[in-house]
Amino acid sequence: AKDQPQVAARLWQALVTLQRLVHLDVSLYASQAFRHLASLSNVKTLRLVIDSVDLQDTRLPFPSLTSFDVSVNTDIDNAARLIRRMTLPALEQLKITNHARSQGPDPMPPLPAAHIRLVVQEVSKLSSLRSFELFSNRVANSTPTEALDASTLSPLHALHELETLEISTIAVNLTGADIEPMARAWPRMRDLQL
Repeated sequence: AKDQPQVAARLWQALVTLQRLVHLDVSLYASQAFRHLASLSNVKTLRLVIDSVDLQDTRLPFPSLTSFDVSVNTDIDNAARLIRRMTLPALEQLKITNHARSQGPDPMPPLPAAHIRLVVQEVSKLSSLRSFELFSNRVANSTPTEALDASTLSPLHALHELETLEISTIAVNLTGADIEPMARAWPRMRDLQL
């Protein structure tokens, strides 16, 4: 067991020699290993399962990444921290799934709206994004005080190429007046699920 960090380091060193690698599906249980992935400049598709994010002030470039599917096993705000540390100029598809585990027999409470706001703020900076999906395995029947409103989603109005938006994490309260700005912001929208 004490050789495990050395084995993991050798594995990552071997992985980064695969410079032609285009698709990668990996589970990381420490975000330090994520730094190694940034050296794979040809990766276009990345599926990632991660438990925690501790990248400090590091910026990790992913110049070719067009599709990113990230599952976070802890709080969803870790996805926001991860995206904040990545440079994603070509990203078109982003799927974030929260698989938070309950500590007891009771189901997890709904996602805090504040955590979703953090994710939305970071995602709104990805100007090439065409598809954004946000899912959670937490309880979906949130109370009105935890519901999202148009102001939470408004940062996404900056994503004018958006064709798909699906948020299945918490209730979304919208009025008819909220729909018109969405229609103007997203002229290419084909699939909207809130």
